[in-house]
Amino acid sequence: MIVDTHVHVLGADRNKYPRQLHRVIPPDFSWTQDDYSAEQLLADMDLCGVDKALLVQAQNAYRSDNNYVADMAAKYPDRFKAVCVVDARDADAPDQLERWVRERGAVGGRLMFQTPEFQIDDARVLPVFERAQKLAVPLCIFVRWQDLPRLAGVVRRYPELLIALDHLGHPPLEDGTPYACAAPLLELARHPRLILKFSTTTLLAAAKGSSTVRDWFSCLVSAYGSKRLMWGSNYPMNHEHAPPGLVELARSGLSFLPEQDFDNLMGETASSVYPSLA
Repeated sequence: MIVDTHVHVLGADRNKYPRQLHRVIPPDFSWTQDDYSAEQLLADMDLCGVDKALLVQAQNAYRSDNNYVADMAAKYPDRFKAVCVVDARDADAPDQLERWVRERGAVGGRLMFQTPEFQIDDARVLPVFERAQKLAVPLCIFVRWQDLPRLAGVVRRYPELLIALDHLGHPPLEDGTPYACAAPLLELARHPRLILKFSTTTLLAAAKGSSTVRDWFSCLVSAYGSKRLMWGSNYPMNHEHAPPGLVELARSGLSFLPEQDFDNLMGETASSVYPSLA
């Protein structure tokens, strides 16, 4: 089974699902201006051989209004599950997370740290981590590379919480093996509840400079094991390729892996992190 763990959908009905561009995103940010419906995604998944997908809330387009992903996951429960976004700066963010999980069926949450003045270990964030751990749902984390070292303290503080790091935190890979510049990410492998979510962005970055996809993913699998790595297309953010090209990019780039490792990266890890996908 192939699972896309990181795909965004944007509804065409803008009266029912109004766009609310995030304040740190330029107003002409192209993909947030387009439509990419759940039905279009289903057609692309059938074309590409992708069985299931996690609809990750596009905060850039909808902020913390998760209604579209929640509605589409409820409409197509055999193919989709929803991951909701909350803004931890909101005083009621923990309650928001619980409502999306308990009342609207979200299988996990997402926190985004896109600006230097808002850090992952900010006191405002900790109640959200506490609530997610209580709810026993994974949290996806989008964090800037320079802020990644702050993640270690959070992971230690919430040892029962599964945390999935979006795009691996965008590590610098151009120098290639032994990937000394990516050491902060590799050092985090000692925390067993940290999962890495790699994307098309990761695959493209791993093929630049002195790096190769084979070298980088051999390094990752050696550090984390294949059961802690999972793939996501990041479509339509990575719209330089059509969806079939994104799936083929992953298939061809990771074809060197043993079959079980490949299966873990492309679907089985996701089914373990989000059991309702299985």
